[in-house]
Amino acid sequence: MSTEPGAATASTDTPRYARLSRRMRAYLIDLILIFAVMVASLFAASAAESDGFSRTLGFTVVITLLAYEPLLVSFTGGSVGPMSPICASSTTAVAATSASGRRSLAW
Repeated sequence: MSTEPGAATASTDTPRYARLSRRMRAYLIDLILIFAVMVASLFAASAAESDGFSRTLGFTVVITLLAYEPLLVSFTGGSVGPMSPICASSTTAVAATSASGRRSLAW
């Protein structure tokens, strides 16, 4: 089978996405991390016995958790879950270049 110059061929530059099991492991790692931060902040807020500190800590934790995934994806290409050695491998993470020229990882 020969390919003609105008024929469509499968490109190796296109991102390949991870299987559902790897994505679920990455999600579970992120979920455990978020849960640990929430539990630690609740313990710290209850141990402090200060309403001002507790409100400030709660507000900070909520803002941090809301910004967690977007910030990590924009700066590192993925959050902690997908970037962990358990979920990442050289066969699933393919570097892709966006239209702006920035490189990112496709999971």
